[in-house]
Amino acid sequence: SFISLIHKPDEAELVSSVQQAWEERARDPVDANSEAVRAPVSGKPSRLQTTVFYDFVGRSDCLSFWVREPYFRCVFVTDTANYRGTMQQCYHSSCDDVTSITPEKLNFLAKVTVSLLQATLKLAEVDVDS
Repeated sequence: SFISLIHKPDEAELVSSVQQAWEERARDPVDANSEAVRAPVSGKPSRLQTTVFYDFVGRSDCLSFWVREPYFRCVFVTDTANYRGTMQQCYHSSCDDVTSITPEKLNFLAKVTVSLLQATLKLAEVDVDS
């Protein structure tokens, strides 16, 4: 298993924070890596760059955030599940149901969720212990 963090250089602090939270989580029961994938564009992408990146990040909200004026920072968090395994056939179709959920997948989802929450709280400078 893995998680990809697709981002622009402007989001490096957020990506670093997510990766740190990911690594701080116990390796068990989830042994998965996080990989940062930097899109080669800074600031608001041009129309050409938007076209080029659409297939890559178009299914996320990031592209629509990046093209706003002023643009919003965004990191696309994905495990690319709909491009592999049973989700190649089932993503957003009738076989995309609870029968494919396993304890391992739930543990992976929990690690993603907790890592993102910890990174968000850290960047928002929220003290969760108080």
